[in-house]
Amino acid sequence: GKKKRVVIVGSGWGANALMKTLDTTVHEVIVVSPRNYFVFTPMLASSAVGTVEYRSIIEPVRWANSNLEYQEAMAMDVDTKRKVVHCKAVAEKRDLEVPYDLLVLSVGMKTSTFGVPGVKENCHFLKEIEHARALRTAIIENCEAASLEDVSEERKRELLTFVVVGGGPAGVEMSGELFDFLNEDLKKIYPKLVPYVSTKLVESGGTLIPQFDTPLQKKTI
Repeated sequence: GKKKRVVIVGSGWGANALMKTLDTTVHEVIVVSPRNYFVFTPMLASSAVGTVEYRSIIEPVRWANSNLEYQEAMAMDVDTKRKVVHCKAVAEKRDLEVPYDLLVLSVGMKTSTFGVPGVKENCHFLKEIEHARALRTAIIENCEAASLEDVSEERKRELLTFVVVGGGPAGVEMSGELFDFLNEDLKKIYPKLVPYVSTKLVESGGTLIPQFDTPLQKKTI
């Protein structure tokens, strides 16, 4: 009569869908993740330019299923013989073990730099809430820097040239949101900067959003 313990590692798309649907009258559900919320990633680009607020695109893990338990920790290793997940607690920076009967790994993946030198040091990524927040701050700081009266025209163009790398759904969405922000909001807030603004989308392939059908690809270009 004892419930089987299901440990879900991660709080992304797959983990969120599973934790919502698991029957907690049959299973004891434990979620292990350093992030205590799910992010609706397609809206990250909108939050980066202020179209939507960060709180509008997240759902706390405990709201997904009020009957589950959550451990704010990073899974470091799995001992399959003992059926234990070795974790590092986020807040207290200490080790802990989470036993399981059934284990689901849904940790997603990191953003790839494809081995390009300087990417980590000089670029903004767009995968987490903190990335969107940092990007929004950087955009505004560049606008404010370009507004200083002793800044040359060449420097203004340098500060206000925005480059998005990657022609997939995220890159195209970010380019669109950025274009709208610079052409609508920027005109109201920084009207004198408009002549110096430019946006560029860089893609190594022959088309944009290759995951979609050809008519949509052509329309995007």
